[in-house]
Amino acid sequence: MRQGEPCDDSQLARAISEEALTALRARHERMAERFGRAIASWLRCPVEVRLASVVPISYSELVFALPGPTCFHVLRAEPLAGPVLLEISPAILGPIIDRLLGDDRASAGVGRRPMTEIELRFADRLHEMFFREFRRAWRSIVSLKPKIVQTESNPLRAQAMGPREQVLVFRFELAVGVVCGAIHLGVPAKAIEPLAEKLSS
Repeated sequence: MRQGEPCDDSQLARAISEEALTALRARHERMAERFGRAIASWLRCPVEVRLASVVPISYSELVFALPGPTCFHVLRAEPLAGPVLLEISPAILGPIIDRLLGDDRASAGVGRRPMTEIELRFADRLHEMFFREFRRAWRSIVSLKPKIVQTESNPLRAQAMGPREQVLVFRFELAVGVVCGAIHLGVPAKAIEPLAEKLSS
């Protein structure tokens, strides 16, 4: 994803202090480490996950920057206000499924065709691991209940938010063996604003 310009006069800039942003970054760095260990244990191979960036951008910038086709999910993460966004690149989802199936050709079309039932089960397992660490990263702030409510291969079809609404995007970079890919997690500014004081404490 292309890195967006900082939104210094945006909703997000008003909603979150530098201290709170630093705290969120630290929480998601630890989340990345735990998620990487969980995937490595599942796949039984070396896996590295790191938080590459935390960028405030508009919703339209986000969806236009993401590649297509991809695996784009809209989540309801009660009690957060507004949708949470999750994008998992087929560049990394495909090789994960390959390894689980033991066939380098099995998921060659992941993201470019409907996934098979077994591929969907593997993708769901990956979502569950990610959600578990997402909940853990936020649990001292708020108890989250993430649930996928919409999935699109083309992010432009989702229309989950207004185009100018601000989103804090966490980019996680994954390396599974020699294959690399990314996961993007987007949390809307209006969800962060009520929690600003807790984030800074």
